[in-house]
Amino acid sequence: MDIYKLCENSFELFSNRAIDKKIDFTFDIDKNIPKCLFSDGTRIKQVLSNILSNAIKFTPENGKINFNVQQINKIDDIVKIRFSIKDSGIGISEDKIKNIFEPFIQIDNESNRKYEGTGLGLSISNHIINALNSKIEVKSEINKGTSFWFDLDFEICRENIIVESDFVGKVLVAEENHLNQEVIRYMLQTFNVQFELISNPNDVLEEYKKSKYDLILIDNNMVSNGIKVFEEILTYEKENHLNHIPLVILSTNNTIIDEIDGVDSYLSKPVNKDNLTQLLESYLTNKSINSDSFEESTIANIVLENKDAINPEKVESSYNKNDAINALSLDESIIDMLLDNFFLTLDSDLKKIQNAIDSKNSIELKESAHYLKGSCANLVMKEAVEILQDIETKSKDGETNFDLRRLRLYFERMKEELK
Repeated sequence: MDIYKLCENSFELFSNRAIDKKIDFTFDIDKNIPKCLFSDGTRIKQVLSNILSNAIKFTPENGKINFNVQQINKIDDIVKIRFSIKDSGIGISEDKIKNIFEPFIQIDNESNRKYEGTGLGLSISNHIINALNSKIEVKSEINKGTSFWFDLDFEICRENIIVESDFVGKVLVAEENHLNQEVIRYMLQTFNVQFELISNPNDVLEEYKKSKYDLILIDNNMVSNGIKVFEEILTYEKENHLNHIPLVILSTNNTIIDEIDGVDSYLSKPVNKDNLTQLLESYLTNKSINSDSFEESTIANIVLENKDAINPEKVESSYNKNDAINALSLDESIIDMLLDNFFLTLDSDLKKIQNAIDSKNSIELKESAHYLKGSCANLVMKEAVEILQDIETKSKDGETNFDLRRLRLYFERMKEELK
């Protein structure tokens, strides 16, 4: 595990959200910390992501957040590292701190209404750190801020050990939906594959120019207003006599590969881990596969079908978390983290849809419904997907007369069921 890369990625993941709230978000790491350590990087990143997400959520505009990673001591091949996150947010009262790690606990009734979230995140994080033989500490003062920290022991890698990925190659992913980004991030991390995530389609070409990539995945919604991204890459490759980098489009439409020139393959959304594995095996070298037995049939232009496609004719009245676990092939703790992040932004996503309805803006309505539908589809929220698909389809024809009560009731019922 590269501790520097892990922490930097955690910081970068929330930088844009901090910028949106005009928060002074800083990151410091002790340069004495060995670069290579043995540990479960995915679990540690889950914990850091949850605490950082809460810090941003509960810190008002123009506030401050500091993420600090410090070496406490080093004895032989064992190093103790402290991870601390301090914010200038709303704070937590003393009587609430003792229960803060219990499932579904919010700071108080007022914050429960103002700040969306299931209340699962800190409970999951505490469980993970306990499993790593430590505990999360917290110190807080109302209206002044909160500090979370935990200490972990790591075994230092020997210098001759090289940490290798499961696949040889580097992947660039362009996806605008934050939840979709997190799903893909967790999946790629399980493969230990090198990757970069960006959310702005205008940054794709520049990112491609400055780093060597072996595969590029681009969300269809990023190019829905024109195929400029693909044309720019293809033109740049031709003008500079470069080898072609496979271009894969992420979409719910399995015929789109025939509609856009230059696209090498298609990956169905919501992304399924099995299908993603097939895609990586098609374009990257898998170190677990003997090169003599690697069949030529796993090459470009494979169209991956989504085995877990949602049937709009069959709508279940309750949410089954196991559907998401099976569809994404991720641990329950990661699904819980994704659910918590989903509810974190749900109120804002619903507000965008309602504002588009109120202003009778069918274009904005279609786009905002599509965005939320993507998040719901990833977590297999079947009834919500059906409702949002209906809104998206009808808004394409200019319709804007929709009632969101059924959708809101679905999410409220779902939160109760998750308890």
